[in-house]
Amino acid sequence: KIKKKILCLESENCSYPNNDPREYSLEVHQDLAHQIKIASVSWKKNWSKFSSSEQDEVMNLFSLESGYTKENMLTFLNSLETPDAANYYDVVVDNVLKNHNANLIDDTVNYLKKIRNGSNENKIASDVAETIKSGSPFVSEALSKHSTSFITQQTEETFKTLSKSLPKNSSESLNIEAALIEFDMVSTGG
Repeated sequence: KIKKKILCLESENCSYPNNDPREYSLEVHQDLAHQIKIASVSWKKNWSKFSSSEQDEVMNLFSLESGYTKENMLTFLNSLETPDAANYYDVVVDNVLKNHNANLIDDTVNYLKKIRNGSNENKIASDVAETIKSGSPFVSEALSKHSTSFITQQTEETFKTLSKSLPKNSSESLNIEAALIEFDMVSTGG
């Protein structure tokens, strides 16, 4: 059913309302997101049985432009065990962090916190900082509100550098500065 919905997007020749230019696409994307939500129950149960090409095919759904689709894909990804979920970090960065939809940030932050470990902590902090610095305005601001989640002893300098590079008194700058102060208070016991 999912492949059929994707074909509907590509062909624009399925039985969906088409009274204005965006209505057809919106209807197909909502239906597609619903199908993903249904399929994700089976995907989760059988994920370890899927071949890597089948897993990649599922993860390619992140590349669809719909926020509805991305949201359901993030929910699915967050339901996987951490090692499996961590394999798709680049997919999330490329298709969600570098996107313009700030409504996806909470689920994205949950995913990043879930997969974070000592070996990828700097990479995650670097990608988060880069998104805050040069991502779309709404995503940058939303992500900066979660910066406390990414500041550790190991990543503190990344966020100090970021703070200095942002426009003074911007929402992002103020959020980063507050997170750094909070981190300093917690780490020094103050």
